[in-house]
Amino acid sequence: MNIAISGSTCVGKTTLIRLLLKDKMFQDKGVLISESAEQNPHLGNPKETFQSQMFFYTTYLDDILHLSNNKDFEYVFYDRTIDEHLLISKFRYEIGEMTASEYFICKKFAGCIKELQPQIHKTIFLYCSAETAYFRQRKRGDKSPYNIMFYNELNRVYQEWAKAQQNILFVDTDNSIDVNAIVDFISN
Repeated sequence: MNIAISGSTCVGKTTLIRLLLKDKMFQDKGVLISESAEQNPHLGNPKETFQSQMFFYTTYLDDILHLSNNKDFEYVFYDRTIDEHLLISKFRYEIGEMTASEYFICKKFAGCIKELQPQIHKTIFLYCSAETAYFRQRKRGDKSPYNIMFYNELNRVYQEWAKAQQNILFVDTDNSIDVNAIVDFISN
């Protein structure tokens, strides 16, 4: 089963996946396809948005290709889907961080990767307030120039995207996360 853990920046996607992979239902049966944000040398620099997005696309492609050779896992958790990466590329283009030609390249590359991505069966959409996302970003030590208005707009774009998804569970992460409810959603 392919499960997308979706949501904007700093909503707790990676944290949730780590918790799920420790759950007895998923131990030794689950694997993570991660966006590897901590390894992206271009992250947080608006002048290197295209390079940052291409880093995410290529690491995502590497993971999908690696996974296609390893069928040992019953559950595959995606820390964002390729559709989300394209959504972020479009958002970054619209706010002027990428040129039209850079966005075109991202769009073409994402389309190719999408052909390889297995079908997503369920989506868990995490969201939090812009203030919480901003606080978490700063707590991580990220010194990117983004302010609360940036997170508000990104949240709006993500909410619109999430409304169009099927088999989706909405989870507010401003407070604690009910992992049992998420496990129930996945198993039913």
